[in-house]
Amino acid sequence: MILRFIFSIVLLYSSMAYSQQVVTPVTDLLGRTVNVKLPVQRVILGEGRQLYLVAMFDKENPAQRIVAWRKI
Repeated sequence: MILRFIFSIVLLYSSMAYSQQVVTPVTDLLGRTVNVKLPVQRVILGEGRQLYLVAMFDKENPAQRIVAWRKI
């Protein structure tokens, strides 16, 4: 759960930092690496209450990139 949270925040933050599409590696807490195309278009949250954290990075429309989250 924490892994998904960290991954989703990193993806969201990364999407706002770049305007061109580039590929960047993202490594999770278990050491797995995934290549992610930036800017990120869609994000999956581990929990719905993480929307508050997403709102810190995207103040205008925090839900625009969220396509799913896990039901608690």
